[in-house]
Amino acid sequence: MRVRFALLAALAALPGLALSGTAHAQASATVFTSTDYVQTNATVTDTDGTRYYAGAFSGTLRIGAQDLATATADADGFVARVNASGQMAWIRFFSGARGLPAGFSADGATSLALDGQGGVYVGGGFTDSLRVQTSAETSQWLAEPTGSGRASLGAFLVRYAPQGVAEFVRGGQGGARPAGTSLSTGGADGVLSLARDGAGGVVVGGIVSGAGAFLGTPHAVLPDAVPTFVATRIGESGAAQWTRIGASA
Repeated sequence: MRVRFALLAALAALPGLALSGTAHAQASATVFTSTDYVQTNATVTDTDGTRYYAGAFSGTLRIGAQDLATATADADGFVARVNASGQMAWIRFFSGARGLPAGFSADGATSLALDGQGGVYVGGGFTDSLRVQTSAETSQWLAEPTGSGRASLGAFLVRYAPQGVAEFVRGGQGGARPAGTSLSTGGADGVLSLARDGAGGVVVGGIVSGAGAFLGTPHAVLPDAVPTFVATRIGESGAAQWTRIGASA
């Protein structure tokens, strides 16, 4: 059976997201495995050798013989901090909607950027709703389940301090379409890239389509089936400084 990371494929068409569901990891083979599938989409290394990993998984995610979490539906996202000696300091999860047709509840982290203070920015996408783990003991809904039977696709951005506590969470739902129709034909908002600027903020690159809000900033109604490039600058406190929407992808 092939794992359908439908949202991530719609956002980035990243290679390898539709590989067969065997227990393996990419780019972090000595760190993570899964009972089904795990994809590492981004890694960054700080000056002290600390590494951050971000990606998506289905089944049960493991490090060594330790079970870390089981995906709530088709796929959940994660970000992890691993110290220079290879020991995991912490891991945080992004879990999403239940009750959608098989293959449609897909959430994942796609991008990372160091914040220059030992922490990290992580961005990605989600379907319908997203619960963000903000510390080892706490979490919050970025977008709550709508119960409408429609797959609303959105983007998220979280800044984590070195200790794994979220400094801020931003996100918003994008274009919606009836659950059961293809997610790869538009109506998808998502983060594709992150780059820290010299002032401590982060410039976010992504795509938008349909009606909605990119990282909480509303945008004009755009064609559903034609993803459009977007860039926005988020300050170190989480406030949006500017947003630019450009040509169609």
